[in-house]
Amino acid sequence: MPAEIIKRGVITAYNDFTRELKVKLNNDPVINGANNNIITLQMPLSNYLANGLFIGSEPTVGSAVIVGQARGNKHYFVGFFSEKTSNIPKTKKD
Repeated sequence: MPAEIIKRGVITAYNDFTRELKVKLNNDPVINGANNNIITLQMPLSNYLANGLFIGSEPTVGSAVIVGQARGNKHYFVGFFSEKTSNIPKTKKD
């Protein structure tokens, strides 16, 4: 059974036309001298409808992300990763 892996990375580029992210993976091994740690991912969309309606914001270059690697060496966006927990707003406790 192939292993699915969760990796951390940083957004290095964003293409507004194709809605793709370039992500540099952290701690990804270098294979045969080639630096294979830049991957292309489909941008995460909070609400994207067939008629083109988009609700969300553009990702910021330099943002930390979590990426999942699945079978066939395919990568998928999992979520954003906050390295500065002090920046996360507090929620009101009822």
